Amino acid sequence: MDHDTVSVVMPTYNRAHLIGSAINSILEQTHKNLILYIYDDGSDDDTEGVVRSFTDDRIVYIKSLDNKGVSYARNYLMDIINTELAIFHDSDDLSNVHRIAHQIEVMKSRPDLHMCASRRKWFAKESDVDIYEEPKVIQEKMVIGSMMFRTEGACRFELNRSIGGEDVWWRRNMQKKFGECMIIKKVMYYMREHPDRIGYWRKGRNAPRGWARRMKSYARNSIDTNV
Repeated sequence: MDHDTVSVVMPTYNRAHLIGSAINSILEQTHKNLILYIYDDGSDDDTEGVVRSFTDDRIVYIKSLDNKGVSYARNYLMDIINTELAIFHDSDDLSNVHRIAHQIEVMKSRPDLHMCASRRKWFAKESDVDIYEEPKVIQEKMVIGSMMFRTEGACRFELNRSIGGEDVWWRRNMQKKFGECMIIKKVMYYMREHPDRIGYWRKGRNAPRGWARRMKSYARNSIDTNV
């Protein structure tokens, strides 16, 4: 197992208009020893074209012909990574360029720690230029995209979890299995708020026509449990 390289697990689906920024935020990390694994879950837009426009040999791109859901995509990538440490990263979000280096420092200082997560901040698409400004309200809530974890013994995602619930289920089971997840006192993960984000629409918001169908398709159950 590679003890120096960090794996980045990035599932994606129809994110041609956003994934380029997400990829840049990983490739520009101050910690350069990384592999970005992108699982394209059957996109029918130009996601593949955007990914292949990057010539960095640290990118591993996998294209599925079928849409099998975000849990399937994460499980698939978890099965092929071969590093001691890994992070999750959604294809519509951004990371601070110091994120991986800082999380590695935390994990090395605590050999007993299996997970650490940074604080996170929401931002709107049009506010990309100022997302790194410290927010007035700090979010303590842990999100899967901000986590670094040790891959050995890591839990797999259940394929039959509801939209927006598979990440919570995974975090809780990881904490039951390994204990504490340290929250770093810095904002290092930036969640893009936009209408097609999984879990974005809640009671009281009028979702665009077809949104629920698209998201259910993306997060639907898979009958293939031998991922």
